[in-house]
Amino acid sequence: MHFRFSKNKLEKHCAEQKNQIKKRDENAIRTYLIFVDSICIFVANQTTLLKFQVMDTKNFKLIFTLLLAISTFSLHAEEPGFTGEWKLNKEKTVLQGSQIFLSKLTIKIKGDSLLTNRTYENADGQEYPFVENLFLNGKESKIVIYDMPRTTKATRSATDGTLVLDSNTTFNRDGQEAVMNSKETWKVEPGAKVLTISFTTKLADREFPGTLYLDRVK
Repeated sequence: MHFRFSKNKLEKHCAEQKNQIKKRDENAIRTYLIFVDSICIFVANQTTLLKFQVMDTKNFKLIFTLLLAISTFSLHAEEPGFTGEWKLNKEKTVLQGSQIFLSKLTIKIKGDSLLTNRTYENADGQEYPFVENLFLNGKESKIVIYDMPRTTKATRSATDGTLVLDSNTTFNRDGQEAVMNSKETWKVEPGAKVLTISFTTKLADREFPGTLYLDRVK
């Protein structure tokens, strides 16, 4: 039995795969799209030149999916959209009074590992840096910052590539234990020059929403 995979079906399958990642940052996926095109051209040529004795559509798609998985792993291993050094744009960001704010952020993503170096700053310019190593698969990470235990979970959206961080920081307030919850959504804008962090901070019965705009330094 001889089987030859339809080129029209192959082109349709390639288009579907590329459409699924269109919403990602263009700089982060450019290499990936080139790799996908290369796979499509290679497989299309093989379907023309070779005859498979026992090959059905299901098996063909399995091989094709494995090839794409290799390229996807490469994409996630680098993640150029987020990785880099960022500085708060104070002109675009609305700061709340005398509260400390995130002034600088260094991000390094490799696979499912998210390494961050945050620097917070108060109105007097005093800085409070800390390093946090997270997992993008939802696994809980625990650290202690300035005698305050902090637990964080991070996930990455499969649709648009945004990062979501959910953290709880425990501290002493007027002799009693208090917990501050913070939910952040990180998104790199098209062009990979601006990082937006939309957040909601909850403390007791109070809630503080906001958005930070950070410019890429390098």
